[in-house]
Amino acid sequence: MMSGLRVEWHSHGAPGEREGNGRSIRRAYDLNGVTLAIVASEERYATFLEPILAPLRCATSVAHDWSALMLPASTICPPNGGLRIFDGSLPEGLPALMVEDGQGRILVVPDHFAMRFRRKSQTTEIHFVPGKEGALSGTAAFWMLDDLLAAHGRHLLHGALLVDPRTERSVVLFAPSGTGKTTTALALARSGFCLAGDDALVLDSSGDGHGLWAIPRRIKVDRKAATLLPWLGPVLTDSWVNDEQAFELDALSPVVTLATPRRRKVGLVIALMPPNPVGHSVLPAGKPETLAAIACDNLRIAPGGVDADNAATLAALARVIAATPVIKLSVGPDPGSLSRALIGLA
Repeated sequence: MMSGLRVEWHSHGAPGEREGNGRSIRRAYDLNGVTLAIVASEERYATFLEPILAPLRCATSVAHDWSALMLPASTICPPNGGLRIFDGSLPEGLPALMVEDGQGRILVVPDHFAMRFRRKSQTTEIHFVPGKEGALSGTAAFWMLDDLLAAHGRHLLHGALLVDPRTERSVVLFAPSGTGKTTTALALARSGFCLAGDDALVLDSSGDGHGLWAIPRRIKVDRKAATLLPWLGPVLTDSWVNDEQAFELDALSPVVTLATPRRRKVGLVIALMPPNPVGHSVLPAGKPETLAAIACDNLRIAPGGVDADNAATLAALARVIAATPVIKLSVGPDPGSLSRALIGLA
């Protein structure tokens, strides 16, 4: 029992049994081979992943690999015990805890929601206070995706993804937030690449090598990017919030070519460096230093050290870096002049 929750943490049977309790599959998403079903009593409680996964929706009648059970609760309080592996604020400003006990991990945002990750039953139980389920659409949604993807040997990463239309290979940009990743990805898309996504990627390795696909979440453009890339004008509006605009990727189709959100082999890794005031700089990148920089931006280190999931992510990244050409790119004052030839893909 979680302190303050009105429902015990327990397994919930098969989909048919859940429907008998007034809950049914309201949304289903095909995550390139892993199908996620959202089970809820009401349609409005099942839409929290739409801003992230809408293009990946599939029929609710398909067999699914993972279920997210939406369970209303009157209140959500912090857990009493367990090993704390996160204690702080989410980027949205909400205080949060993640604890691990004998049954798995629990992410708790007091007064809003609590997620129990149950890998043995391929289930995420989401207890939430009705009216506050909107908080699930941000960082918490990605933590849920991270867990279910990790359970299937896949790795959620931070980066932008383009596709080379000549080879159908992925070109991935790794960079910390604030380095100009979105602006660079948009500029490269304008120069002849296809844009797949600017923020969240999924890496998996199989018999045909290493593959990446982008989670097709909404894209954010700030005023600086709009100034540096004036061709964005036709897709922008006068509605700025904190000097940013957010819109669906499809809105960019008049100005760049978009890639479908499917898995493709990795062809090039770009380590994005801070911009410079002189001109574009492209250099071969040392693979160990590139791996270290990407790992720092992608791995969560719990108080007890790197856990099994993050260790697996590090190993997968190491294999990709070892097998793929890697360059360092520092963008000059004119991102609009980036080209295929500049990064060696003429």
